[in-house]
Amino acid sequence: MKPLSAQQQEVLDLITETLGNTVSIVTIDAALIQPQSGKAAVFLEAPELEAESFDIHNVVWKFDVVAGTPTTQTLALESIFTVLDKIAASDLNYTTIRPVTWTAGSAGKFAAYQIELNPLDND
Repeated sequence: MKPLSAQQQEVLDLITETLGNTVSIVTIDAALIQPQSGKAAVFLEAPELEAESFDIHNVVWKFDVVAGTPTTQTLALESIFTVLDKIAASDLNYTTIRPVTWTAGSAGKFAAYQIELNPLDND
């Protein structure tokens, strides 16, 4: 299995390549998620690890597409839907896309969708 840091970089590269300039940033640093009007931002979560007998056999990656400001949530969905349409039309291997609320500290709550990817081929 590839090291987790290598898998993380692979997922970041894959998301960045898939979404291109439809998002303002793709990051693992939540502090950098500052949605701008008309653009979504992507936050890659830490992976979920499934193991048997001290051996990690499944790594699940999820990322959040976040948009808007506390006063522009209705318009934010338009930006998110643009990203979701691009994901649906791509070869990105995802299992689920679900609406979530993304909290950015004192900045408030933002419209978001969480995308769960199928496990990578880690050989």
